[in-house]
Parts: sequence; structure tokens; C-alpha cells
Amino acid sequence: MRFTSALLVLLCGAVSAAEPVDWLPDMIVDRAFLMDYAVSTSIVPGRTHLLLSNATPNIGLGDMYVYGLLPANEDGSQDVMQRVFRSDGSYYDLPAGRFIHHPEHDHIHLEDWAEYRLREITENGGVGEIVAGGEKTSFCLRDSRAYDPTLTNFRPGAKYDSCEGLVQGISVGFEDIYSKDLPDQWIDITDLPAGEYWLESVVDPENHVVEADETNNVERVKVTIGDGAGGTFRSRLVYFFINLRLMLLWLKYLRG
Repeated sequence: MRFTSALLVLLCGAVSAAEPVDWLPDMIVDRAFLMDYAVSTSIVPGRTHLLLSNATPNIGLGDMYVYGLLPANEDGSQDVMQRVFRSDGSYYDLPAGRFIHHPEHDHIHLEDWAEYRLREITENGGVGEIVAGGEKTSFCLRDSRAYDPTLTNFRPGAKYDSCEGLVQGISVGFEDIYSKDLPDQWIDITDLPAGEYWLESVVDPENHVVEADETNNVERVKVTIGDGAGGTFRSRLVYFFINLRLMLLWLKYLRG
């Protein structure tokens, strides 16, 4: 009996040790950057736009790693694969959408990485219908800056820092940032009355990539459309608190 029990324990231990787990990325929207917005009438003559910053951190256990396949498609796009890393050092690949060339940014983007919307604010701060936006936008995925150095598997130093090759990604604990002064970082609000709305950002709205959690891809902040909305002072205040938060996390990381 004792021999049988001991054998079962050894077998269970061997099976457990032989089963690696996926280190999946987990993409979210950094709420702080959404608070950096402004209203502009200079994008298209006769139209008014809400300019917005957006950032997508990776808080998972594994990198968001994607690469394009060659030869390219007839339209110039490239089919994309996502590499999923595992705890034993192995990996496997899955289809993950397309790379397209962004003419204004003049480099390769992963298609449909984000979607921006404005929604009504209903009674008691509820989320109402979409009133503007809804167009998906592409990103070049890279390590713009650290987001949370205290996360498991975080490594100091940007690993993905180019938009020119076949490989793009966002490391664990880093985020990809697109500021409001870049092309396509806007929503046309010409026909909207002044007032308060929900500004909503969704990362990977088409679920092209595999993540640890698909329920945390949406973030919202309240924005005011009208005279004086957004502006330089708001931007400076937002970045002050973003940098303060990151500094405190770095101190925590350095203290171990």
C-alpha cells in the first residue's frame, strides 16, 4: 500500500513538472493617457475633432510578440503571427491579423489595434449609446516606456523599439503610447453638442491576439466638449501624475 501511494505521488509530481503553462500577454488601456485630450478645428477644414492620447500596457506574464510573414499579400499587407511563450522556454505561434503600411506614419502597423468612441453619459453616470467614433485604428507595437516594473517577468530596458522590421511587440510591464498630436488620434465631433461624454478606448477590439484576460480591454474617462476643453494645462497635469506614478513604482522595484 505504501509503495503504491509513493508511486502515485512520484507520478503526479512528474506529470505536473512536465506540463508547462502559457505566459500570455494581457493588454489593457492606460486610463491616465486618455485624460490627455484637446479639441481642434485644424485637422479638416470645417470640421471639429477631439484629439486624444492612448496607451496600451501589457500586464501579463508574457510579451506581446507579433511578426509578419513573407512574401507579402498582393495588396502589400502581411499576415501576422503571434508568438506565445511558455514557462519552460518553448513557444507556439497563432494567426493574429495583418500588418499594413501607415502612409502618414510611414511604417508598419498592426491593423485594428485600437478603437475610440464617444458615448452618452446616462443617469447616475451610466454608459449610454455611441454618439461618435467607432473607427478602428492601427498601431506599431513597441515599448514606448515602462508602465509597471514591479510585474512578474518584467525586464528593464525596451526590447521592442523599432517599427521597421518584421517583429513588433510590447514587453511585460511596458506600454505603447500614441500621443494626441499623431495622425488618426482623433474623433470627429463636428455634429455633437457641447457637454460631457464618456471617451472610450478599446484595445484589440477584434480579438486578433490571445490574452490572459479578454474582459479588461476597455477603459473610459469623462470628457467635456466645449470652449476650453482639454489644452496645454491639462496635458501638463496629466503627464505630471503619470510620471509621479511611474517614479514610485521604480522606487518599489529598486527596493526589491
